[in-house]
Amino acid sequence: MRSLSLALAVLLCGCVAPAVPPDNAIDQFVTRQVTAAAELEEAGRLYDALMRWSSVQGVVSDTMPQSVSVSEVRDNLRRLENMIAQRTATALAQAQKRLRAGQHNQARLGFLKVLALQPDHAQALEALRRLEVKRVNNQQAQKSEAENETRLLLQTGVTDSLVDDLNKLLAAAKYRAALNLSNNYPQGDGHAGFKALKTRALVGLAEQEAASGRLEQAVGYYEQASTRGGGQVVDAALMKIKKELSRQHLVQGVRLLARDPEQAVVVLQRAVDLDRQNTTAQNQLARAQKIAANLQRLRAAEGN
Repeated sequence: MRSLSLALAVLLCGCVAPAVPPDNAIDQFVTRQVTAAAELEEAGRLYDALMRWSSVQGVVSDTMPQSVSVSEVRDNLRRLENMIAQRTATALAQAQKRLRAGQHNQARLGFLKVLALQPDHAQALEALRRLEVKRVNNQQAQKSEAENETRLLLQTGVTDSLVDDLNKLLAAAKYRAALNLSNNYPQGDGHAGFKALKTRALVGLAEQEAASGRLEQAVGYYEQASTRGGGQVVDAALMKIKKELSRQHLVQGVRLLARDPEQAVVVLQRAVDLDRQNTTAQNQLARAQKIAANLQRLRAAEGN
């Protein structure tokens, strides 16, 4: 009866009806899909397993006897969807935690795990996009840094081994040797690390000279370090040494007043130059200058 109705319909519409697959062919398809779904689920490929059950859902029917029922298909779909949702939430939380910790490679793997569970997951896709942008930017920055280092080497002649040698000399308190070595690289100050090491050598020499009582030499080294951006500590040490040296020149100048006023002027002028706030030195300098001027007038009168 069914065949007769089908033939009549074909005659009425003037077309050929598609072949209806036999029931056993549908059963074979369903069996293959269910078996594949079980294997995929066991392998942890939940999304692929879900897709297999979804394909089964489109062909099973309560009116046709098959190896699985509609309710069984629905139960497996619901079970897989719940598993995927739970594992996705866990994987996403772990990936975001890695991202906050700055562990970008681990975070990237975590977001890929999310996409393996839900290929269209918007948060994971956006996070991966941002990570890729950051990775590309970092590569470009590293390339630029490497190019800058190469350019700096060509400009200054400063190599990593030279910096290591300077560090070793400074660690051994061989400041003069470090300074002599650095002086061989007149363009070296273009290298920030080299400049800082040379400044440390100057400060070390200044401290050694001050400890030995050679304050003039200490002032010279401190002044060089200060002009190189030695900082507040260097400036404070320089001012302290200058004040002490100014005091010493004041004492020496006052002693010279009686026997050599002209030399006293030179020494007291140095005291004032070292410490512009030394008012005593300024007064004694004015006195010495007056005495020296009188002495010169006396000599001139005697010469006439």
